[in-house]
Amino acid sequence: MQPEPWLRSQIWPQLDHWRNFQANDKATGAFIELLYWLRDVLLQDAGFLMAKYPEHTVFQDPVFSSPQFNNFAVKIREAAQVTFEDDRGTAIEKVIPEVSEKLRSLTAYQFTLEKAVERRHSEIVQEMKLLKAQIADMRRMEYQVVTTFTPGGRMHRTEQFVRQQGTEASLSPPEPLGRRPVTPLAAPAYHAF
Repeated sequence: MQPEPWLRSQIWPQLDHWRNFQANDKATGAFIELLYWLRDVLLQDAGFLMAKYPEHTVFQDPVFSSPQFNNFAVKIREAAQVTFEDDRGTAIEKVIPEVSEKLRSLTAYQFTLEKAVERRHSEIVQEMKLLKAQIADMRRMEYQVVTTFTPGGRMHRTEQFVRQQGTEASLSPPEPLGRRPVTPLAAPAYHAF
């Protein structure tokens, strides 16, 4: 929204005398054009800045208390609000498909992850069942160790596993071997040294 000519002429009033100035270089002409553009920007921004900083010395200038400026400031703020709401609506429309796509990909990833966790859980349950069966099987076994020493101080050790058929596994630990009679599996071998 552009300010009306009277309001524009109140910012840098001498600038209008330079409008048709024929400069010897392009930089001077470009600078004058820049000042024309900046006075519109100053008036447009002043409508917002004056509401935030009413006591600032720039806004003590009579142009900023004129009815023309007050009308322009109200119009510029209203136009900006409508534009902001339109921009927000447009942004939401643009963002929603992206958000939707992100949600779809996250849902697919979560589904894949859940399936992998379920599969691994099933594998672990099967492994646990196998381990429990092996432990129960081991509990039904009798383990016998016979250690004999030769007169020369050498040790001879014999180990034997015996599976007891028909014995159910219990949760209590097996009976210690010391309570059972132990028979040597082989006669100790004595060697003369």
